[in-house]
Amino acid sequence: MNKTTLLTALLLCFSAFAQDLPEKNDIISNENAAMKIYNKLQEACFPHLIEYYYREEITNPESQKKLYSLTSQALTRLKEVQENHAAVQKRIEKYHHRTWDLKYGKNQLWRRSNNLTNQLKFMLQDAKYLQALSLSGNAQQAAADKVIEEINEIQDSVPLSKLFLLKVKARYLKAGEGEAFENRIFNDLEQTFVNTERNSLEHFEAEIYRLRILRPFGNDELQRIISRYRDKGIWNYPDLSIQFAFLELEVGEGSLLLELLKKWQGLTERISRIAFKKAKRMLEEGELLEQVNSMSPVERELIIYSALLNKSKNFDSFIIASAADVSYQSKVINYAAATKLIGQNDKKAFDYASKAIKLKDNFEKMYPAVTDLNIYTTAAAAGYETLKTGSEAEKERVIEIFDKYKELAGEDADEEISFLYAVQLKERRPEESLATFKKTFESGGKYKTQARFEILVYKFENGETVLKEIREIYEMLERDDDPYFYADVIDLYSRSLAESGKLNQAAELLYEQLSYDINPTKECYSYVLQKYMAKAETNFANAESRDTAERYISEIARFIRRKYTKGMPDRIQLTYQEAIAISSSRGDLTMEDYSEQVTNGLNYNRVLARQLMNKTEFVEAAAIWGKIARSIASQGEFDPWRWARAKYYQIKCGLSSTELSSEDKIHSFDVLESDPKWKNEFWQAKLKELKPDYVKEAQKQAEIERQKQRSTQAPETDSQAPAEENGENEQTGSENR
Repeated sequence: MNKTTLLTALLLCFSAFAQDLPEKNDIISNENAAMKIYNKLQEACFPHLIEYYYREEITNPESQKKLYSLTSQALTRLKEVQENHAAVQKRIEKYHHRTWDLKYGKNQLWRRSNNLTNQLKFMLQDAKYLQALSLSGNAQQAAADKVIEEINEIQDSVPLSKLFLLKVKARYLKAGEGEAFENRIFNDLEQTFVNTERNSLEHFEAEIYRLRILRPFGNDELQRIISRYRDKGIWNYPDLSIQFAFLELEVGEGSLLLELLKKWQGLTERISRIAFKKAKRMLEEGELLEQVNSMSPVERELIIYSALLNKSKNFDSFIIASAADVSYQSKVINYAAATKLIGQNDKKAFDYASKAIKLKDNFEKMYPAVTDLNIYTTAAAAGYETLKTGSEAEKERVIEIFDKYKELAGEDADEEISFLYAVQLKERRPEESLATFKKTFESGGKYKTQARFEILVYKFENGETVLKEIREIYEMLERDDDPYFYADVIDLYSRSLAESGKLNQAAELLYEQLSYDINPTKECYSYVLQKYMAKAETNFANAESRDTAERYISEIARFIRRKYTKGMPDRIQLTYQEAIAISSSRGDLTMEDYSEQVTNGLNYNRVLARQLMNKTEFVEAAAIWGKIARSIASQGEFDPWRWARAKYYQIKCGLSSTELSSEDKIHSFDVLESDPKWKNEFWQAKLKELKPDYVKEAQKQAEIERQKQRSTQAPETDSQAPAEENGENEQTGSENR
């Protein structure tokens, strides 16, 4: 081989070797790859580290599994980068040409490459530390020991502050190993502070671990550190911010966490689940209620929010105790307390729901499950009892909330709430309530029958006949299903019977209800009794047994009297007294304490006459019945039944009187039967039954004499009018007598 050939071969060999030498871009590429993997790992792990920051352990199996998976993937990829860079580093070390200093020395590429080697070692140990957090027990201890051991092998190209801080964090996993542990962790902590600037991120994280180790710590000291940390910008470092926020909870504060929750949507649910899990353990150990007042209100709020989402009943006492703390008014806590008290104490539930409504803080982003619709729904449900029994001002407040609820709910408004409110508002808003009843009935849901009933009530009150339909409802019901609704149905059914003239059936139906604790209203009993007493004699005559009918009426009257403990209206009082008088021999019911206007009325005089009859004071009773008859006859709208009743009893009393002669008694029959107003068949039949034999015989003889006179005398012209006038005068005279 000649010299030329040899030189050419050497040049080609050197050229090939030179082309394989690492360049600056090779190192930068590995740097970027490593940082990308490392930063992505930190970001991905943050949600799964929240439980550790809060409880200093990870118990959620999903978080454990996910954290282990993330760190395993990152370790694999970082090792790949480490291997690639090791190859780069090796090629640089093997290059011994005189141009090495020019290529790797003066431009600092060798130092940069060496730093990356150590940084990769640090990243791997940090990833292993994060993986150790996903473990527990001895496995975690062993992993922590391994991290500490391998950190000691990393050269000082990595800032000492980071190395010592990672050792502190790893040693903290081994807390509780005694004095030796404390000496080592305090030494590492001191070295961290020595090698960091006062306001660096490593310094603040070291402060976090110092406070954890020195528990309990004071709020003043913590706030001084947080104040300095805020200058760096709490939104830029979520990992540190959340740790400071959790430390603040330990001293009963929560302002920083509240800021974070408002800013970072989606964080609330995760933290609330973690707080709830810890609270469950405290509850099992009997510590939760003891610490409720010392606990940060924000922490209580988070626990309660998760309890709402989990529909947990074990936290009811905790929720009520938290709501009683007036120093911190929370929409979530007041709403939760309202939901727990519905059905137990609706008034208190309504108060809490009202407080939640008044709180204007926009927490919906923090607590998406606590919407205005949720709160108004709860308030409307709790306010129903207040709407029934509250003051007028309270009712107006409930109605205002109900209207807002309907606006928010729209077509999705709860059928039960809408129906129950329609029942209570039917007098204020009849058309709106009727529309709700029809909609509820058509839906065929839980309140279908009640809605149909309310529609019938509306029809009845507007003059329509509903007897057939209300009977159908009555026949399909059982008292035990809903005693109150059953009583309402009896109420309308008995009124419908009375309105249809079936008064004995109505009375019997109501009489049967007297033995139960839950009855129709006293207004219903009064309505039927007044209807019955308007033509009591006819109704008694239509009954299968007058004795039974009288018993029904007297017992119904006494029931009404008991229900009206005071303030019984005069008309009902008189009806009660008349029912007692007509269905028994009691005559000692007082007729005093009525106004002059009442005592001048027909109802009062009729009751008084019946009582006088019971006392056998027939002359006085006959005079009053005569007075009643004259008053009825003088009224614009003449009532033949009522007038005939008064005349009948006037004669009946006269028959029982010893002061009238037989001639006077016979004459009274003659006068009444010749009166053109005496046309009522019922009373005509009654009078016929009443007429004694001697009257019948006297009238028979008088008729014979009249027939004789007609046969022997010619008819006189225009004799009718004077005779009628004379007859009326004689009747009046008889009445006066």
